[in-house]
Amino acid sequence: MGRRAFATVVGLSGLAALLTLPMAALASPVGQYGRGGGGWSWPAGWSGACAGSDGGATSAVACNTIELDNPAAWQGHHVGPGRSHGGGGSPAPTTPSGYDPADLQAAYGLTTASANDGAGNTVAIVDAYSDPDALSNLSTYRSQWDLEPVCSGRATSGCITFTQESQRGTSPNVGWSEEISVDLDMVSAICPKCNILLVEASSPTFASLGTAENTAATGVVSIGNSYAGGESSADIGYNTSYHSHPGITITAATGDSGYAGGVGYPAASPDVIAVGGPPSLR
Repeated sequence: MGRRAFATVVGLSGLAALLTLPMAALASPVGQYGRGGGGWSWPAGWSGACAGSDGGATSAVACNTIELDNPAAWQGHHVGPGRSHGGGGSPAPTTPSGYDPADLQAAYGLTTASANDGAGNTVAIVDAYSDPDALSNLSTYRSQWDLEPVCSGRATSGCITFTQESQRGTSPNVGWSEEISVDLDMVSAICPKCNILLVEASSPTFASLGTAENTAATGVVSIGNSYAGGESSADIGYNTSYHSHPGITITAATGDSGYAGGVGYPAASPDVIAVGGPPSLR
């Protein structure tokens, strides 16, 4: 059965900071809840796209995309003007489904800012592994919603630039690829004129993702980290080595395991803006 990946309102709340905080801030541009735990469990029909483990300085972190495994679990998402709405017991809407860019901008009062701000600025996204279809998926999303295309060939105006950088040895991964695509789509929705830099870490560890963070911290106004892992004593060193970039707004996801699961890292870093909250799928 095919799966659909979604961004939840929690992830988007941080994206709103991109146009409202000084120097622009990027939020965790995706859904939440990489793992169940602490008395919290996934709603029926939904699951996390990327597995991870809590605790330990070298543990893997989890991305924050959630997937709809069963169309019967559709919770009535608005699907944009001119298209049907889902409802209790209703079948999943036809593609494209979910909130469109205009819906998302209006939800955070950013319609005017999204239309006029962000041009010339670059937003960085840090994720693990590699999405070989990142450019193709990004172009499809932007075309679907009549957003400026990604620059190609000799085009230098009326388009946004997209740069994809990967650490040596980075390999494709289905779950993280979904995470990457949702990240890119949500940046496009909230800040259509922003250029995008995607930096892919070779593995989902704090050290690898931190190295990617340092790579991203050149010529950007913000860096979004849409992943979370358990806190450890190593975090003090990670704060200094990877997340101290004055003048750049850095955000990270939290709340993956519900309120009882704790803050998570790197959202717990004093140099990072934590973005998270309880699930909201209805």
